[in-house]
Amino acid sequence: MTNQDHVVNFCGAARALAPQTKIMTDQELANIYEMTRMVTRLLEDVRKELVARCKAHGNAGGMILCPVNGGREITDMRAAYAALRDIIPKGEFLKACSISVTKLESAFITAQKLKGTYRDDITSRQEFGQMLGPALGTRPERITLCKAPAQPSQQPQPSPPPFSEPSELDDIL
Repeated sequence: MTNQDHVVNFCGAARALAPQTKIMTDQELANIYEMTRMVTRLLEDVRKELVARCKAHGNAGGMILCPVNGGREITDMRAAYAALRDIIPKGEFLKACSISVTKLESAFITAQKLKGTYRDDITSRQEFGQMLGPALGTRPERITLCKAPAQPSQQPQPSPPPFSEPSELDDIL
């Protein structure tokens, strides 16, 4: 069996499992999640190697590098406002703008240093927060899945997930 056969078998098993996630146990889902993380790491390594080969040879296995346009950004806020002020009211313009709190805080500290009112970074950050008051908010906490510390299980061990054992995957990983 070739590596390509293993990949095809693995991908076929993944497609077959996808609709079954609603009826899997928590442990089965956790096992699949951990294995998927390994495959994700493999994907990133494969991508890096393909990019390197495409840079060296122009293509690799039918893959080529294609240019992608970068995102647009406003580099001069004053000029943007001047261009749009007759169309968009100032309040609406400001609502559409995003501000980097870190950059604004750094500018605040720099301004304090220039004015001679700077004492230390901690004090300046506190003053910055007090001055902005309710205008300074916090984004909701992001959540991500991670492996929980091992704890003794109260439940019987579930049967292994219905796909190839990790030792069979070692050939392709």
